Amino acid sequence: MKRPHVPSVRSRTYPSGEKVYFVDYFDFDKNKRMREVVGVRKAEADKRAAEIYQRHKDQYLGVAEPTVNDISLVDLIESYFRSKEGRVAPATIKRYRHHVAHLIAFLDKNFPKVKNVRVIRKVYIEELLNALRTHGMEPKTLNAQLQFTKAIFNFAEQEGFLLENPVKRIKPFRETKQAQAVPF
Repeated sequence: MKRPHVPSVRSRTYPSGEKVYFVDYFDFDKNKRMREVVGVRKAEADKRAAEIYQRHKDQYLGVAEPTVNDISLVDLIESYFRSKEGRVAPATIKRYRHHVAHLIAFLDKNFPKVKNVRVIRKVYIEELLNALRTHGMEPKTLNAQLQFTKAIFNFAEQEGFLLENPVKRIKPFRETKQAQAVPF
């Protein structure tokens, strides 16, 4: 394989006056020159050229691409509990099991084909939290459910089952302050 070069970003103005940017590069896999039309913004074309160059440079240097191992949600959760064994109180594990029950029951009912951790999306977890909220769960309990779900997916990301945590950008619910009883 030859040493990769930075792809060139060029523009073309059509007779209608529209300006379009494209990227020219040499694809070593296909062994031919390639031209990829990117769009009307030069910044997008520069970004795409940088991505192509980085990919070719990684292939040239032999950098390993990140891979993802397949695991089911149930196996991930059991692995998570094994990692927490002896590190947290038994009451905490019991509380975690309640959160797991909500998560698995919701996914089995509403998304029965979702078994693998990689196919779980942010939208599924948001729908779970909205469903629990409509059933009368308090914001504090919803935030505990969200925190546990984030912990599960952080564990999956650290163990190499996911490349990115789909739950990390979900915001917690706003908790309302309730009046506390005054001791007499």
